[in-house]
Amino acid sequence: MRSIQVVCEIYARIGELKGSQPDKLASDILKMHFYEIFKGCNVRKILCFSNEAAARKLAGRSWLAGAAKALNVEIQIIELPIEICAQVIEAQNRQIMVNGI
Repeated sequence: MRSIQVVCEIYARIGELKGSQPDKLASDILKMHFYEIFKGCNVRKILCFSNEAAARKLAGRSWLAGAAKALNVEIQIIELPIEICAQVIEAQNRQIMVNGI
């Protein structure tokens, strides 16, 4: 039986991405693609989000969405339980964003 390698990046962000967070997505897509080249085999590549709003940057006709699609990166959304969402939002509110964002 042949095994399939999977690489996944998980984003717990609740709400739309801000500041340089879309750049982080681009970086992660590139890293997953490079890993696939390095391994010399097909790798299942997944970006997993906790809600639709955070995943929106990878929808539609943006260059980032096009890159994900062209490099066969799957986009999955797994909704978190309400209690966990509240904890994540609380943590997000405590974070200090630089550059006034």
